[in-house]
Amino acid sequence: MTDSTSTRRSTFISDIPAAVWIVLGLQLLGGIIWGVRLDSRVGYVETKNMEQNTQLDRHETRLETSALRSVTFEERFTGLGSRVDSLQRQLDALVHAAPPRQ
Repeated sequence: MTDSTSTRRSTFISDIPAAVWIVLGLQLLGGIIWGVRLDSRVGYVETKNMEQNTQLDRHETRLETSALRSVTFEERFTGLGSRVDSLQRQLDALVHAAPPRQ
């Protein structure tokens, strides 16, 4: 039985013309080349994506820092505004309380 199986296989392989084997081999080679190129493109895209994520993280950190600074500035400005208002009231009181100039 093994002799008949191997004989059938060899007959099947030899029945296929050489041109078909060449075309199949070239298609296999083309598929391998396509796969390698696709892998390099995917690697390039992944590298670019990682770079952009790093930049986004840096920008996010800067934005958070700026937001904290603006909150701190607003707190200081609010405190400064109340001090200026207090000084303005004191100056107004001094101006109105001062004797007229001669």
